[in-house]
Amino acid sequence: CGDCCDRDADCACDSSCTARLAEPRPTPAPSPRPTPPAAPTTTTCVSDDFEGTSLDPQWTSSAGGDGECALSGAGVLVCKNANNGAHIRTANTIIEAPLMISGSLDKTDDCSDHYIKVSTQSTDSGAPWSNRPGFVTFVWNCDYRAIYGQTGVVSTYSPSRQTYDIEITIDESTVTFRDPTEAETVTIDCRNDICTDYGDDCCASEHWDEPRGCRVAGFVPRSGGQNYWCPEEERYECCGEVSGVSGDLSLSDTIGASGPLYAYVGADCDGCEAAWDSVEICSWSEAPTSAPTAPWPSDCSSAGRFKYEGHTGYCVEADGEIYDVLLVEDGQYTCRHTDENSCPAGFDIWVPRSYAHALAVVEATGWYDPLVGIYRDERGCGSCQGYAMNSDAMATYGGVGWKSVAGDPWFMRLSSYSEPNGDYEAG
Repeated sequence: CGDCCDRDADCACDSSCTARLAEPRPTPAPSPRPTPPAAPTTTTCVSDDFEGTSLDPQWTSSAGGDGECALSGAGVLVCKNANNGAHIRTANTIIEAPLMISGSLDKTDDCSDHYIKVSTQSTDSGAPWSNRPGFVTFVWNCDYRAIYGQTGVVSTYSPSRQTYDIEITIDESTVTFRDPTEAETVTIDCRNDICTDYGDDCCASEHWDEPRGCRVAGFVPRSGGQNYWCPEEERYECCGEVSGVSGDLSLSDTIGASGPLYAYVGADCDGCEAAWDSVEICSWSEAPTSAPTAPWPSDCSSAGRFKYEGHTGYCVEADGEIYDVLLVEDGQYTCRHTDENSCPAGFDIWVPRSYAHALAVVEATGWYDPLVGIYRDERGCGSCQGYAMNSDAMATYGGVGWKSVAGDPWFMRLSSYSEPNGDYEAG
């Protein structure tokens, strides 16, 4: 709280906008949510835990590819023996973007190569690692997790053999591919227009000792690529690190504005087996209205995720209550609780109600930044070094204590601490 001005303002916030004017509350209660839009909102989902031995009618396996995907009978979809893809496809087109896709997969081989495709086409036997009109593919390419858009590519190093819980979002201009289980990763950009072999075409024959190289600093040759006219053993591309620590991939692409889409779930696992544990594909659409409003797809009646105004929301359970929290990334700089912030209308800066509440939100979102919703109306530490930073301890303090934008109860620490110190500024 004392050093909130030293950070970039990525804010997590919950819908506690009325709490500033409310009397302190003695016990935790769910935060009030924004009023749902007047226009009716339709949610369409395809969800499957892959139980049983036969595909549900919401899927079809007759959608191209030369491999096989089938239910194992143990709650797993297994895809195998693929040179040009093995997948199942939604039986019907999905309503237009925005879309939110989540899934759980087991990467048990270096090149299990799981993928999800969204497309305007009802069949596909093309390799998942290429740019094609009408297709966007979210895929592993051995140790790299990537988005192959209609024209662009972005990837990140994800080599671990483990279970991955992925999240994909698609709107009319952008697609994202997130793995919340990842910690520190490096985003890789690969290009085939800066090669320095004899033909400058990213095709270098070792038989002729043809040198491979890249004319842009920071890029190095790497075997592979999309120049399929070149023999596979001679292909290469120039790859370089283009961003730092992030488990998120994002690519500008208009597939979401292309009309109704099909979704494919599968893998390009040649000589191995790739397993999917679950998948859920949801889209939201609104009836026409004179003033567009964002859909509010969740009433937080149970724990889970939702989408709101392009942000990922979470319904988290703690202390017998369910709270909603919305993660806002790359938001505006917010130092004092009175400063403007990037929370959508109806929301305010998130305030933990208890240790359990704070832990549940951190585990759900991976958000560890300092809190700016806890503040004091005088300069300096005040009670912080002798009293724990929570509303229960502050109730016993006779001076100007700490409080939150959401009223009581609030929580930061179980015990006293030397920070914030004397350089804290009021508010």
